[in-house]
Amino acid sequence: MPVLNLLHLCGIELCHMCRTVQVEVEDYHNYEKALAALTEAFSILDKSPAAEDTYRARITELSARMTLIKAYLHATKYVAKHIIIIIIIIIIICYIDILSVRHIHCVP
Repeated sequence: MPVLNLLHLCGIELCHMCRTVQVEVEDYHNYEKALAALTEAFSILDKSPAAEDTYRARITELSARMTLIKAYLHATKYVAKHIIIIIIIIIIICYIDILSVRHIHCVP
């Protein structure tokens, strides 16, 4: 279930945050802003009087989606931070592969 539908189903008026999340992810691919909007929506839903029993499963699902976005952000930051090392490793692997192919063809 998309996050947008999840927030609408909770019966609380969060349209602005819903649109923010949808636009940030679909149009701008800005997961940090989307996560900020989801965090705000989560805090509103969690403090809601209806959150006690009726929407607990939906709030848990929203929390799980937030965790996935956090993991994605962490992974993309890690790759960006270590991209030079990753590229060097790929070049070394390709070079070793090229040498091994040359060695096979050069043997009489």
